[in-house]
Amino acid sequence: MNPISILHDSIWIPLIATVYVLSPSNKDCIQSLIYPGFHLPELTRRLEYINTMVSKLTYFFLGLLLCSSLHAQKGNSLFDPTYVHEIRLYFFEDQFFENMDSLWDVHHEASGINVPYTKALIQIDGNWLDTTGIRIKGLSSYYKANSKKKPFKVDFNEFIDGQEYDGIKKFNLHNGACDPGMLRDFLAYDVLRKAGVPAPRVSHCRLYFNDEFWGVYSIIEQIDKTFLKNNFANDKGTLIKNTGWDELKWKGPDIAPYLEDYEMKTNEVEGDWTDFLNFVNVLNNSSDAEFPAAIQQVFDVDLFLHVMAVDVMTNNWDSYIDGERNWYLYHEPTSGKFHWIPWDYNLSLGGALTVEGAPYPPFDNNCYIQATFSHYSIGNTVHFINETVPAVEGAFWDFGDGHISTELNPSHVFSGTGKVNICLTSNRTENGNVCENTRCKEINLGFAPEDCNSILNGTSPYAATDPIFQLVAQQDDYCCEGNWDALCSLQYYEISNSNQPGNVGTQGVEYNRNYPLIIEDTNKVLIRRLMNVPDFKKRYLDICCFILANNFNKQRLFPMIDAQANLIRPHIMEDPNYIFNTDFYEYDMGDGSGGGGGAEIPALKWLLNRRFDQLAVNMTAQGHDCGNAASLYGWHDIVINEFAASNVDPGGIPDPAGGYGDWIELYNNTSAEVRLDNFYMTDDPEKPLRWTFPLNTIIEPNGYLIVWADEDEDQEGIHANFKLAKSGEFLMIMHEDGSVIDSFSFGEQQTNLTSSRVPNGTGNFVIKNPTHGYNNDLLSAVADEHLQQVRVFPNPVNEYFMVDFGQNILPKENASVSLTNSLGQNLMFEMMPPQGQQIISTSTLPDGCYFLKIDFEGAPGIVRKIIVNH
Repeated sequence: MNPISILHDSIWIPLIATVYVLSPSNKDCIQSLIYPGFHLPELTRRLEYINTMVSKLTYFFLGLLLCSSLHAQKGNSLFDPTYVHEIRLYFFEDQFFENMDSLWDVHHEASGINVPYTKALIQIDGNWLDTTGIRIKGLSSYYKANSKKKPFKVDFNEFIDGQEYDGIKKFNLHNGACDPGMLRDFLAYDVLRKAGVPAPRVSHCRLYFNDEFWGVYSIIEQIDKTFLKNNFANDKGTLIKNTGWDELKWKGPDIAPYLEDYEMKTNEVEGDWTDFLNFVNVLNNSSDAEFPAAIQQVFDVDLFLHVMAVDVMTNNWDSYIDGERNWYLYHEPTSGKFHWIPWDYNLSLGGALTVEGAPYPPFDNNCYIQATFSHYSIGNTVHFINETVPAVEGAFWDFGDGHISTELNPSHVFSGTGKVNICLTSNRTENGNVCENTRCKEINLGFAPEDCNSILNGTSPYAATDPIFQLVAQQDDYCCEGNWDALCSLQYYEISNSNQPGNVGTQGVEYNRNYPLIIEDTNKVLIRRLMNVPDFKKRYLDICCFILANNFNKQRLFPMIDAQANLIRPHIMEDPNYIFNTDFYEYDMGDGSGGGGGAEIPALKWLLNRRFDQLAVNMTAQGHDCGNAASLYGWHDIVINEFAASNVDPGGIPDPAGGYGDWIELYNNTSAEVRLDNFYMTDDPEKPLRWTFPLNTIIEPNGYLIVWADEDEDQEGIHANFKLAKSGEFLMIMHEDGSVIDSFSFGEQQTNLTSSRVPNGTGNFVIKNPTHGYNNDLLSAVADEHLQQVRVFPNPVNEYFMVDFGQNILPKENASVSLTNSLGQNLMFEMMPPQGQQIISTSTLPDGCYFLKIDFEGAPGIVRKIIVNH
């Protein structure tokens, strides 16, 4: 065995790098260090590339360690959608792609979860990492791709324990199969997140393998422990993935029959399926009377209703609502409930399991012209027929090989073979305006129509020189390699009629999927049982109202489509392995004009406009008034009145369980009772619906409500699923209809002091002693009276100092007295009567600055700085 082969990649790669950088000519020495399978030319090229980018060897070593610390919040950089990222992978073997494809072929059962990873070095946006793992993933996205544009999963942690980038250990690279615009995942997940659903983030990248541009991909967040930590109060629970097709019906108390469709992704060693079986049992076997209360004990019903609403609105048939697949269940241990996590939305919004069709790109209705052409081959010469509608006045042809033509119907002899992209730009004049439109098609120069079996066996009624026959035969292999059948004739008819004025600009193959808001008589037990509960059904329809009003609508989504399409368009046009025709991209990102060409996937905006209308009609049919779902309250009717971002023992305020978590006090500025149903509170502006108030939570007129921001949702009292940052952050209360009731950012906080509105309920925040559940003004006045009476002397102090409480009008109970050093370490804590003079020794304390804190039970305390100078 080569001795270097036993070293970990993180050791031998930098070792070889050192040898090379110090002596690049000594390649024989380097070759002796390389274990079999790692090829010197590849290593040399990689090292030379690195060497040109950096001036010092330390970049190579330190760069591997720095990239995960560049950003404080996990994944914010990697999933930033405002720019196209660059991901480069360098493989340790020559036939890397063929080997990955072979591994997928052997191990892809159960949605590819057992496919082994291949080793590679990776660079993301200029940042290098050590050996990482990459593998091919997916099923439909694999089969519906071409030979190279496969989907991938990247795992930084597969070969280097603990390795991560931007706080992320895994991510997915989706190839755009079934989604010409590569925006369906992007849009659907965004709608879900805005609706308050924990859902993956998405960005886009250019992917390179060994410096070869492989194509444009969507970077999609992995649902794993990092995702759980980012989205739930407790990430130590059990994550279960649906890997098959299941309606969640009861299959008995033994887990074995369920394992065909589910896999445990965390806590696998324990392998405890008790909670899952209990959930399925409650779902299926509780009586109608027991069900509403029982299901809410084991399942986050409200979260699922949000997911179901988005699935229905986006026609996401490849989900639980129809296809019985693509979700995760997370049993969060603090709440003791299962939470539904949605997955895989490339087949939403009209996405389909097809790559067929070459639709016309959109056109300008104000200056109508639609460029199109056909072609046929005789020998090495390709003849082009300009079929632009209306009649063309001028044409510009780009043959994709450096040659151009301005003839209306040119012929061209190509010197090469393979596929080439032909673009025709046609123009005409209308009312003094020059109308112009471009259409591009990819043609196969190696295609020999006379060799088609359907020509040789005589089943084709058309000649090999017929340009439409050639188009059909190239789009559908069977029409060339097999027999000419009825489907081939249908495609021939569609192409021959698609350039007529009445057909240009119409939708391709009719799209007829239309899920109603309430799916009646479904065999999906979870949907059926929830919708049979009137309160759940009303809540679901209210959720639909909120999502349609401020989330799933033209005003919000269309600008998002335009911005992201413009961002990735130039990269799509350069993608050598793009699954669709580039005209399909323009059509998909357009306004619904164009069409024809056998397009089975409808343009996004066309589909959305149709869906908005369908959902409005369906809401009316349900007889549900969305006006009743809107908030009745305005800005500062409810306010965050006081909060403590550093509440500790001793000196802090305990919660009902005796803990010392952060807390937030709400105040009702109105003279009426306020129910907080459908209200949310968050500390993250990117997650406005992070935490919802429990149903039937009420604030009395001019009353107070305490929310413990400590993630202890299972304890007595009201506990949010987030904590506050002492260093400062953001707080907001909003209604689900999108109206914000209160929001602000705050800075550095002090331990056991609060930020309080003064005047109470309306004023600006001031740092003061806590008035937990009481009027900030009144108790501030009491505090002022104490401050005037309590004296601390001498100061500076030598051996001891005195605390003089004066007359002490209020309170009568004992005071807690603590002394801390400048590091916040507690040096003394005593309970003493707040009367007369009390002596505190400092004889054992070193010289320095200290803080004396005196807290009065039921009233604010005071803090004094003490200088010890012996």
